[in-house]
Amino acid sequence: MRPNIILVTVDSLRYDHLGYSGYNRKTTPFIDSLAIRGTFHKSAYSHSGATQEAFPTILAGVPPPIDYPQCELGIRRGTSVAIELKKMGYKTAGFNSNPYLTERYGYNVGFDEFHSDFEGRATRAGTLTGIGPLGYVRLLMSNSPPITRGDRLTYQLLEWTSKVNKPFFAWIHYMDTHMPYLPPQEYAIKIGVRKQNRVCCQLTYRKMWSSNRRVRKSMQEGQSTLTPGEISRITDLYDASVRFVDHCVEELVGGLEEQGVLDNTFIIFTADHGELLGEHGVVDHGYLYDSVLHVPLIFFGVGVASKIDANPVSHLHVHDSILNVARGSVDNPTPLRPFASIEKGLISSVIYDDSRSSFSCRTSRWKYIETFDKRMNIMRKELYDLEFDREESNNISESYPEKVETFHAVIARFVDENRIQNQKVIPSTFSSEEEKGIQRRLRELGYD
Repeated sequence: MRPNIILVTVDSLRYDHLGYSGYNRKTTPFIDSLAIRGTFHKSAYSHSGATQEAFPTILAGVPPPIDYPQCELGIRRGTSVAIELKKMGYKTAGFNSNPYLTERYGYNVGFDEFHSDFEGRATRAGTLTGIGPLGYVRLLMSNSPPITRGDRLTYQLLEWTSKVNKPFFAWIHYMDTHMPYLPPQEYAIKIGVRKQNRVCCQLTYRKMWSSNRRVRKSMQEGQSTLTPGEISRITDLYDASVRFVDHCVEELVGGLEEQGVLDNTFIIFTADHGELLGEHGVVDHGYLYDSVLHVPLIFFGVGVASKIDANPVSHLHVHDSILNVARGSVDNPTPLRPFASIEKGLISSVIYDDSRSSFSCRTSRWKYIETFDKRMNIMRKELYDLEFDREESNNISESYPEKVETFHAVIARFVDENRIQNQKVIPSTFSSEEEKGIQRRLRELGYD
């Protein structure tokens, strides 16, 4: 009998905020237990610092987008693992509430059931961030973040698996660690943080949004107005959100065990990207520093050995590894395909819009980032020696011009090889009201 497969992804989850990675808070006691019993990849990296660019690599095994039209294509540049598993006889279902992972971008294709909460409460109850007076009032009054909470998604998935009588593939994407961080208050207490005054939190979020916007537009870290105290308060809420996701994952695995299917289930746990929490002047993602690109990656379940794998790997072959698992069985599990090494240079991208793009190339020792803004006609180049500067705080690009040119050439070749001729943005099939709903949800989640 083919094994069941579950892909668990968490939005904006930093690798170094898991307890098993050495974090000093008990943010992930249950996820840590999965890491102990399964294979824990210590050096796993995303191919983007943003959801829209990261998921085609995870679910379709294609390189990250190189321009705005490819971002708008969503997952359509490759074949989704859901399509291929469905052809192999799997029942398939997806559960998420990220606007970039909806039907608009083709993520529903291949799933027998697909829950994106497009018409859910997130479209009706704004909760962010300085979008005029009305948005600010809604933020103060709201009782929930602009997402489907993780416990609800977990319930939906388990309700579905309880009715499936054949091998299944389920993908669940938790949004609770995405800004604005609004965890249930009891999870702050679980990590040793006192309950947060809601009005103070929202005032901090309002300032955070404005500060992030200032830094992003100017490309200058010094434009940040966040104080250490504000960053600490935000980090407390972020960690409480991580603790809540840990609870949701525990409920998911426990539910599968109660249903009697866990022993024949293979689970991949990872994040699309991490999060900056004050580093480089922002509390945000959409950047290519290691706080954003270094992600947790755990394999757990049928056919998985208990070990720590320190080899540097990337998301690129998650798609193929899932298919290899599906081709095996409980009695004769197929070995996972080796992941892509970063020794030759791991390329990641963030496409902010049609006027700004950022690419990075990373090896075990070196990290190069270049960001080009058409409006300002600025090319910013950053080079970090990770052997001596793990925090990427000392840009030494001017001291190593030859190395900068070598990395630039690697990125230029990557862009050229992945360009699509006569490429156009796919027209949306959504109504104007649905498009407004998507844009509103994106603003509520902090996207400018």
